[in-house]
Amino acid sequence: MSKPWLTRKQWSSPTIYSNAKLGIMVIWGFAVVFSGISSLVLISGRAQMLADFNRGEHLVAVVLLFPVVSVFLLYQAWRMTRDWLRYGRTPFHMDPYPGRIGGQMGGHIDLNLPFSSAQTFEATLVLCRRVTRSSGKETKVDESIIWQRSVPLHHETCMTEKGAGTRVRLVTDVPEGLAESQEPSSNYHLWRLTIKALDKSLRFNRSWELPMFSGADQAETQLPSVALAAYEEKQLESLDELTQITQQGDSIWMRFTPNNTRKLNLMMTIFGALFFSVGIGMTQAEGAMTWLFVVVFGAIGFLILSLGVYGLGKELRVGVSPEQVVTKRFWFGLALPEKVSPRHQAKHMKIESGGSMSSGTETVKYYQLKLIMHDGTKLPIGFGIDGYGKAEKLAQQLSMLTGLEFCEKV
Repeated sequence: MSKPWLTRKQWSSPTIYSNAKLGIMVIWGFAVVFSGISSLVLISGRAQMLADFNRGEHLVAVVLLFPVVSVFLLYQAWRMTRDWLRYGRTPFHMDPYPGRIGGQMGGHIDLNLPFSSAQTFEATLVLCRRVTRSSGKETKVDESIIWQRSVPLHHETCMTEKGAGTRVRLVTDVPEGLAESQEPSSNYHLWRLTIKALDKSLRFNRSWELPMFSGADQAETQLPSVALAAYEEKQLESLDELTQITQQGDSIWMRFTPNNTRKLNLMMTIFGALFFSVGIGMTQAEGAMTWLFVVVFGAIGFLILSLGVYGLGKELRVGVSPEQVVTKRFWFGLALPEKVSPRHQAKHMKIESGGSMSSGTETVKYYQLKLIMHDGTKLPIGFGIDGYGKAEKLAQQLSMLTGLEFCEKV
């Protein structure tokens, strides 16, 4: 089909709606069902629980956590409903339509919110792969981020059905070579745009699944130059926090520390230590299958623990001169063997995917910067870069400072 995005009803026009309403219905349903079950358990089993408690079985008091959880769920459902009533459906109007891989993704939303120049918003575009696995009666959905970029935006006054409001407009380039949007299945790719207000009192955070297909179309309405300049300045400031770039003689030196990935590595260390401890603890148990669990839990835990501890202490220093490329590694200040490569063997720089870390509903994708040599080897020259856009900006800056070519193809 020449226009595959038209096969999905929600993509039949440039106006794309979020699934916020569905999320509200789900949490209300879960909150009501959980509250109903909790109430039945407390009412019908009250006498028995009191008797058990009087006999010294104090663990039955754990049941009292059920109504606490019920109140929390009902409160969250009420807050989501309040936010929905405040902002409404808030569709995203695409420009171009559909978004183009190898071209641009852009558009705007109109908010029932009085305009203020002090307001700040943040937008992120991600390409995800969603895999659904079924085993017996259990179904597990895994979603991994393939590509992620922060999106420059601009907000201005507009008119809405309820009067004066705020329009948030955004446009970004999307590199070619990425997967297109696919029909939902047990294994498919999807594109998601998220826009949120950084002022927590506004409580605005919405996501839209967008149709993204190969093409070179550009947005008809581009962002004003002042918005692009502000975005570029913010990107450069974030690079200063990520790495230290200095000039020593005829060499450009960069220093990467684990500060940007400290949370990720700390989580890996804790998670690995728990798994490893479980594996060690199971050596005290008996049974034919015990040692299988010991090996599995122990080995996986030790591997994750090792990677986490290494990540907490690793440091990378890279020097580029007209004659050579030097990479020096350190671990908690301890110097590891360095590598010196002739400059003429360097082919180009390339961005590669690293790990990711989730916090609540947000996921951060980390990237690495590699120097590809003519013999096929890859030299690490940057790590712990959060977001493709930041990695791209760093590569462009290094290309300008060192003359190394940057291959922008994903």
